[in-house]
Amino acid sequence: LIEIDRPRHQHWALYMGDGFVINLKPVGKEDLQLGDCTVLVFIRKVKKQRLKEVLQNNTWRVNNK
Repeated sequence: LIEIDRPRHQHWALYMGDGFVINLKPVGKEDLQLGDCTVLVFIRKVKKQRLKEVLQNNTWRVNNK
């Protein structure tokens, strides 16, 4: 498990080997109406990507805890 330090949040990815990770990539957001309330829902997609692509210029560490 890899913990990536992003400017406003921590991002997590699962290392698969050969330089690839599985992570949740944001793809959009939409409003969901729940009775009288509207809730903002963030839509994510599970994606296999190269570790370097996910890291960008952020620092990271292995965190298996």
